[in-house]
Amino acid sequence: SGDIWKDFGVRRLTITDEKGIWLEAHDLRVAWRPTELFGRRFHAEQITARDVIVLRRPAMGPKGKSGAAPVSVDLDAFAFRLLTRPAFSGAEGDFDVNGAYEMARRGGQKGKIAAASRLHVGDRLDVDFDLGRSKSLRLLADATEANGGAIAGALGLPADKTFDLKAKAEGTTRRAAFEIVARSGRETPLEARGAWTEQGGSARGRVDLEASRLTERLARMFGPRADFTIDGRKATTDGLSALKIGFISENLVLRGEGLADLSKRRTGPDGLAFTARVGALNRIVTIPKMGRGEVQGAFRLIDGGFVVEGRTDVSDLELLGYRLKRATGPAKVSWVKGDLEIEGQATTSGGGGTGLLAVLGSSPKASFEGGRVKGGRFLIKAARIDAPNLIVTGKGGRGLLGGLTFDGEMKVASLAPVREGAKGSVNAKWSASSFAGRPWSFTVDSKAANFGTGYAEIDRLLGLTPRLAGKASWSAGVLTVAEAKLD
Repeated sequence: SGDIWKDFGVRRLTITDEKGIWLEAHDLRVAWRPTELFGRRFHAEQITARDVIVLRRPAMGPKGKSGAAPVSVDLDAFAFRLLTRPAFSGAEGDFDVNGAYEMARRGGQKGKIAAASRLHVGDRLDVDFDLGRSKSLRLLADATEANGGAIAGALGLPADKTFDLKAKAEGTTRRAAFEIVARSGRETPLEARGAWTEQGGSARGRVDLEASRLTERLARMFGPRADFTIDGRKATTDGLSALKIGFISENLVLRGEGLADLSKRRTGPDGLAFTARVGALNRIVTIPKMGRGEVQGAFRLIDGGFVVEGRTDVSDLELLGYRLKRATGPAKVSWVKGDLEIEGQATTSGGGGTGLLAVLGSSPKASFEGGRVKGGRFLIKAARIDAPNLIVTGKGGRGLLGGLTFDGEMKVASLAPVREGAKGSVNAKWSASSFAGRPWSFTVDSKAANFGTGYAEIDRLLGLTPRLAGKASWSAGVLTVAEAKLD
């Protein structure tokens, strides 16, 4: 209702994801200046709403390519009643919210937000920030809930315990100090402080990963608590500092050092050399089962992203009855403007066991190249496994219309390692394809010669030269066989 080019209203506004509506607003009113859009600026003099309801947390999809926003945003004033449901905040929340906000198209934000609870007098959140717009730096945050509530719950902390948050950072990009402390009941989920000048600086902190349900997965992976440190001193005339960083937890110890200017997202030509040691990789990656792991390499910031290159060393791998004592080799991961690329090679030793994977033998070699493409799908560009008894090759690509393909071939010289009595060779070829939003579809054609499983009845039925062909699809972790033919 109203004048769309000056002052208009919307009776009901909803925001949805793949699971449905996660946010809705009622009686939204916007007074704005549309002519400023010609200058790539959205300017609203006032935005109000009878209420804004957050029903649950949104389902987050893959992050797209980063870049400048299409327009700058300037909200002179906004005010609304905010309602949060337990699925989002662990408890019912009801707040009066008001503030102002600015966002520059090419980066930098400034704003003030005040949220006062309507359910518990005195419970509130106040934030005042000015980040990245110029050389100035300011962040003041103060939140308190005498007996817990929706603010703590929205952070994943217990909604029935006293909550207090104090954060302060003031200064410039050249000289500033910060301190942040969060308390939940008798626990301190987060505590960090630091300062820097033109000559250098340092920061230290501790995070309780078990305190918040939002970090439960990190706690399982790395341990209940993590300590971090960063120290730097000016080292070159062009602004690079000699940095030392550390991250220590129960399952991960990471140390690194090198030249960098983090405020300008720049590292020296050699990057930051680092060593990362993981005590139990199976806490991070469940398949295949793995023991200790170590990576030694370098981290470099580049235009639009970063590159990590190094050498990996993993021990005690196990999958489907097959075991490898050790796997080592070079690896490279790059993230540039939203595109992920992964390359790796592995040389192994101490292989053995039973089952289908036993054809890998004692020391297979492997190589891999792949990456994430537009839409969040993963493309395997090339993969290869070489062993005395086995060769697997695969190659993938992307078509003109955006479809992905992955075709390959497997040659097994002898099935004898699989089990006692097994014999024969196998040659299998496959072709797979997928279009955006559609399942992967597969076609497989495999042939065997002088075949035997060691089970007399099965061998009598299949004969010495069985052939298996089929079609199937894979979607959301479910394999559906559409056609199978055994000759």
